Amino acid sequence: RNGKDDIINIYPNPNRGIFNFTAKENGNYELINTLGKVIDKRSVVRNNTYAVDLSRWSSGIYLLRYTTESNQVSMRNIVLKK
Repeated sequence: RNGKDDIINIYPNPNRGIFNFTAKENGNYELINTLGKVIDKRSVVRNNTYAVDLSRWSSGIYLLRYTTESNQVSMRNIVLKK
């Protein structure tokens, strides 16, 4: 975690295939697998809740990288347990 983590909220984490994501600022997220490949990305409008579906991916740890419009970056590990 870094000092910008209060910008985003992810729940539940760990999850069983779907997690919810909200952000306090407009921006974009990228979901990255352990090989460094971006497997999902989306533009995000602040204060909206987005359901992210990981059900087609294997159990493991994924990295969510969120970049705000002002270029602040926040990263979180997402744990998928099927």
